[in-house]
Amino acid sequence: PRNLGNDSSKNEKNSRRRDEVFEIVDEMPEYRGGEDGLDQEIQRQLKYPKEAYKQGVSGRVICSIVVRRDGTIQDPKVTRRANFLLEQEALRVLSALPPFKRPAMKDGKPVSVKRTVIVRFVLPGNPIV
Repeated sequence: PRNLGNDSSKNEKNSRRRDEVFEIVDEMPEYRGGEDGLDQEIQRQLKYPKEAYKQGVSGRVICSIVVRRDGTIQDPKVTRRANFLLEQEALRVLSALPPFKRPAMKDGKPVSVKRTVIVRFVLPGNPIV
């Protein structure tokens, strides 16, 4: 007879491995158009917060995201504080991004990975930050 307890713990271990979020992988995920494509998509979806615009607030919001095994994005977080209005818009845009073209790879298998994304808010006439 099979020992069902061992099978279920093995399944739990496999499930945990599938859900594990890595920081170091063999290949990072790839967005359509590469890093330039990711930056362009972020800028395309970005809506400059009106109050921040009126106040002349610009800058960078540094965030982390998890790119899941299926290329979808989850868990966007601000990792370096900026203006609150800019932070909120950065999180909104990152949550709305289409999936990555290819997920991260580790040992030849797709895995979830945590990565950094910089969202830039540039006022017209200001240098790029």
